[in-house]
Amino acid sequence: MDIYVTLLFFVAVTCYLLWFTFISKSLKGPRVWPVLGSLPGLIENSEQMHEWIVDNLRACSGTYQTCICAIPFLARKQGLVTVTCDPKNLEHILKTRFDNYPKGPTWQAVFHDLLGHGIFNSDGDTWLVQRKTAALEFTTRTLRQAMGRWVNRAIKNRFCPILKTAQLEVKPVDLQDLLLRLTFDNICGLAFGKDPETLAPEMPDNSFASAFDRATEASLQRFIFPEVVWKLKKLLRLGMEVSLSRSLVNVDKYLSSIIKTRKLELMNKQKDANPHDDLLSRFMKKKESYSDKFLQQVALNFILAGRDTSSVALSWFFWLVMQNPRVEEKILREICTVLIDTRGIDIESWVDDPLVYEEVNRLVYLKAELSETLRLYPSVPEDSKHVVADDTLPDGTFVPVGSSVTYSIYSAGRMKSTQGLGLLTNEVDSGSSAASLQADDGGRSQSGAKDIIDIVHEVWPQIHPPFFWPASSDIRMGKNNRTDPAWKYGKEIEKTGGDKKSYVYIECMFCQKAITGGVKRMKEHLACTHKNVAPCPGVPAEVKQEIAEYMNAGNMKRQLSQQQFEDMVELGSYYEKNDTEKDSSRGIRGPMDRFVSNIGAKLTFTKRSPVAWWTQFGFGTPELTKKKTVSRKGKETVTLQLVDEEDDFVEIESSEEEDDEEIRYDDDSVNNASNSDDSGDF
Repeated sequence: MDIYVTLLFFVAVTCYLLWFTFISKSLKGPRVWPVLGSLPGLIENSEQMHEWIVDNLRACSGTYQTCICAIPFLARKQGLVTVTCDPKNLEHILKTRFDNYPKGPTWQAVFHDLLGHGIFNSDGDTWLVQRKTAALEFTTRTLRQAMGRWVNRAIKNRFCPILKTAQLEVKPVDLQDLLLRLTFDNICGLAFGKDPETLAPEMPDNSFASAFDRATEASLQRFIFPEVVWKLKKLLRLGMEVSLSRSLVNVDKYLSSIIKTRKLELMNKQKDANPHDDLLSRFMKKKESYSDKFLQQVALNFILAGRDTSSVALSWFFWLVMQNPRVEEKILREICTVLIDTRGIDIESWVDDPLVYEEVNRLVYLKAELSETLRLYPSVPEDSKHVVADDTLPDGTFVPVGSSVTYSIYSAGRMKSTQGLGLLTNEVDSGSSAASLQADDGGRSQSGAKDIIDIVHEVWPQIHPPFFWPASSDIRMGKNNRTDPAWKYGKEIEKTGGDKKSYVYIECMFCQKAITGGVKRMKEHLACTHKNVAPCPGVPAEVKQEIAEYMNAGNMKRQLSQQQFEDMVELGSYYEKNDTEKDSSRGIRGPMDRFVSNIGAKLTFTKRSPVAWWTQFGFGTPELTKKKTVSRKGKETVTLQLVDEEDDFVEIESSEEEDDEEIRYDDDSVNNASNSDDSGDF
């Protein structure tokens, strides 16, 4: 029996390996592993998912197929995923055969607890009814005016004061967080007519906003696990499922109160100066009778669809403009041209009233750059569809029923064949095709994409002057490893001189004066302490003090460094006055030693004796003695003699002497020769 089981197991493994070899060769894209499919690569690149998909699509000419479950009978159905960014395939999926590619049961099951049968989580007739109603209402002049009122009121009364306070206090702000709060308040007012007021100077935590964020995060966590696993966790109330259920209770309580109050107001036909023109009220006024649960789901779906998409687009747009001053200048020139034509030359009056739609529609370059932003950083980078029936994409890729199709707008904007790789640096006169794909999702995302464009059109021209400043202080300080605080309050600009050459200056953020002479002159300008540099008239007192203290600290540091250097060592003293061998480190020993590259290098200095050259010829150091003699003429002299081992003395004679005279030295010469310490040159 054991033999049959072993044989059966061996045959099964062999058959599986043969099948796996065949299917892995037929699939393009990332590497497919036995049983696990492409999940290992997916998990490994989770931190750079978008770029990983782009690389795979570039290698596969825009479309590839992979499986996330390499198991027979599943790999070609539920486990098969087709990923594409080919424009023709996208048009086929989102327009030509739109009915064949719904959200699918997996998506709907994941978001059902939060979104129910709302427009963001429905297909077929349910989606179509909500789509037509929303599209009709969003195209009405009344609702568009209401959206303008919500945006303008939030910008004027809350957004700009927060930026003004930060400017006066010279404090950084989290622009992305501010934009998220701005769009959340705006979409809530547009959806059900109530402002949660999350955008406030104290940045309060709103219970509804927090509960909605937690519920959204918990719902997204379900995508990580198989459906059986997260449903079991839901049944046993484990992990994020507990947070989801609690958050949904808070969301339901908040929206139920709003719906109940709105129904009473509509039944009593209350008339006030501010009639309800929100989307929820318009659904209630329809002839069809909708349940409270359905109305709640409608509101939540529009909040989810309108909040993050708009704030993400705004954040990326601001960031890209910060990186491209040339584009910023052209946008500002266009805004000024339009406002001069519509409001005159009185610049102070420009900010009294918000821009109207007629003015916004004339901002062609601004809209083009927004389209470029959506091409590079789309609000929905990837989306997935379920295949209802067998189909063949325009590029010849066969997609079987039950499989999934993922289209990547992020990748479509980065294919050389369609868009190139420019990052908001080329001249743009019209919206790119990749950005247009955002608005051609078979009508599903068209109104949302237009709303994004409208909101950015409303927001950007109003908050740019005078609060917009390229990049945060941390980014400017980090550029080229800059540590001088003056860079927090200035930016590099290029100006053309009289010789038609371009020169780089530093522009002060407080008075917009172009400072020549580098960052040193910028500090003197901000500190207002030097007569040869014009003081800044608008610098805050704390900034002036900060720069002055930094300059004083720098001067003190240089003085202490020089004093420490002078006290450390006598310049040029490389030798000791004793006769012992010494390891001397060439640290800071002289002025030029400050520039040595290898500070730890060491040299050994040895003091030489007067006759150390004898050792170079193999002899030891000789012993000398003095001997006084009297010549035949009666003159007393001193003779130097070498001490020999055999003889007592060996007299040094000169071979050039003509007579028998001995070599004689006077006493002073002998003493100098034997006792001098300055004979090291030998």
